[in-house]
Amino acid sequence: MSRAIRYRNLLKIGISWGLSLFHKRFTPMGKPYAASIEPANYCNLRCPQCPTGLRQIEKTAQWLSLSDFERYIEALLPELMWLNLYLQGEPLLNPKLPDMVAYATKRGVKVSVSTNGTLLTPALCLALKQAGLHELIVGIDGADASTYSTYRVGADFEQVVANTKEAVACGLNVKIQCLLLAGTVTQKQAVRQLTKQIGAGKPVFKRAQFYTDHLMPPDGRDSRYRHTENGTFVPKKRLRQSCWRLFGTAVISTNGDVLACCFDKWHRHCFGNLKHQSFDAIWQGQARRSFGQSVFGRRQDIGICNNCTE
Repeated sequence: MSRAIRYRNLLKIGISWGLSLFHKRFTPMGKPYAASIEPANYCNLRCPQCPTGLRQIEKTAQWLSLSDFERYIEALLPELMWLNLYLQGEPLLNPKLPDMVAYATKRGVKVSVSTNGTLLTPALCLALKQAGLHELIVGIDGADASTYSTYRVGADFEQVVANTKEAVACGLNVKIQCLLLAGTVTQKQAVRQLTKQIGAGKPVFKRAQFYTDHLMPPDGRDSRYRHTENGTFVPKKRLRQSCWRLFGTAVISTNGDVLACCFDKWHRHCFGNLKHQSFDAIWQGQARRSFGQSVFGRRQDIGICNNCTE
């Protein structure tokens, strides 16, 4: 029954997207087939292009409780098919993470976790494996300690590599992700070799999001951006008056805010809060509808969209 419900929901999302493109008017239908839920809103590292790591966002460090997580998941079921257990903080800081993975997995949801890898231990790897984790993404931005430490400030390269090998040995489906930075763009082959030594599949090279040009790679295919004549930088991709993510993906922070997008790190476009409202009321509410209409008419006026490549 849930499979049929999920396929019907995907059809509704597709129709909603098509109608919105045709009429140039946000036409919401269906529920999210995918969601990002934040287990912890803080991090143990100080990465120089991360507002959370740099402590630029005023917030109280907190974990998501297991009871709140279960309530959020139930509100998204049975339509939910995929869950990212990460957002702005380091998810492994939450001691209930394996329980969250197990809860979602038992309800037929595939779960992905993205981590800096510093807190992976043999016991935690085993717990995540037993919980049924579908995918573990580990950020290793560089093929040696010198390059890696320029971005992953506060992490030990050798320890993270050892931790990732342990995750592979435990049987987890591990993916290595390498941000394309000024120091890593010349290390692609070395990163591939490192990934092979770890025992993971092919690494994923991701063009990084920047707030300043510190560590930004040269203009080219490895960068999201191009520099302008006045010395600033802008995304190379032309900003479209639409966004497909708005239709089928939900973003939920540790404090229960339902956000417009994973780029909304300062919660400037909050549709509502799950501690005070039902998910259906938020998803069909005026705040989401107004934001959606702005995306289809004045997207260039939305700050987070101007640093987006979707």
